[in-house]
Amino acid sequence: MRTRQVWIVGKYGFFKKNFLVTLCFSVLILISGWATEVQSADKTYVLKGITSFERNNIANKPIPDFINMVEKESKGKLKIKWLGGPEVMPMFDQPEALRSGMIDMVLYLSTSYYKSILKPADAKGLSELTAPEERKTGAFALWKEVFRKDCNAKLLGFWGTSIQMQFFSIDRISSLDDFKGKTLRCMPLYTNFVKSLGASPVVMPPPEIYTALQRKVVDGFMWPCMGVTPFGWHELVNYILFPMVFRGEASVAVNLDKFQSLPKDLQDILTHSMEKMENVGNKMHLEIAEEEREIMKKKGVQEVHLSQEEAERFKQLSQDATWPEIFERSPEYGPKFKELSRRELLKSDS
Repeated sequence: MRTRQVWIVGKYGFFKKNFLVTLCFSVLILISGWATEVQSADKTYVLKGITSFERNNIANKPIPDFINMVEKESKGKLKIKWLGGPEVMPMFDQPEALRSGMIDMVLYLSTSYYKSILKPADAKGLSELTAPEERKTGAFALWKEVFRKDCNAKLLGFWGTSIQMQFFSIDRISSLDDFKGKTLRCMPLYTNFVKSLGASPVVMPPPEIYTALQRKVVDGFMWPCMGVTPFGWHELVNYILFPMVFRGEASVAVNLDKFQSLPKDLQDILTHSMEKMENVGNKMHLEIAEEEREIMKKKGVQEVHLSQEEAERFKQLSQDATWPEIFERSPEYGPKFKELSRRELLKSDS
């Protein structure tokens, strides 16, 4: 009988010992899990971004403020590392690099340069509205949709949409007839418009424009009314033509897979920060444009204004020459963008 009692005691002692081991093991798992959660909460996420222009280009002026805002709002949990510009990757290669995930983020790139993968890309430059205004009409929501589908990217917003484009030329252009026979540097957005004016469009990277003007390879170029003087182009042209047409359309986007890998709170900080910075950036760019205009005047660059009748034809031609190709390339989205980017929509809401 004593032997059996010993066995029973031993049995329950064995049970007690294993129970304690199991309990300790479970506690260790819980502690380990808690430590992992703490480590995850403290994790710093980094997005590596590039721009179409070199870092010191004046068009990039709002970018440091945007980067600082994101880091401040996230309490340092989300950082944007600005790698540089075309010296890191040529601007024409940046859209595909964003789509494939080779780069995390594009901090400044004209939407028109996405044309190879984004069918309605040129519609952005034809908008009558600024980026904050497009958020009200639904145009921005549509842009987010096409960036997601065609570019595998989360669109955050646009820079410089208060800025418009104009021609800068060596010889005086005072009427539409004066365009005939000219060779003009342009970007994909302007090519059909330049052709419709009777001129020959030449697409080339911005760093090549100075030499092209020097050697008279081109007679002029079309460019936003901001960002000319840093390249020194104003030293080689003599005239600026008015009115302005088209609209600034530099996009800010994150690779979709990278964006979705961020915690929800950091995703929100990224999107809301860019929405705030659109207005700030627009103000900066308009101030820069005014400063540059004064610099060019002092340099002797003359402003030429088309007659009222020709100015209206000029503006209408910029639209009529560009929309048909957009409709052809994107019959689903082209007409929608044209409808949602009209100024009349804002008037009807007021």
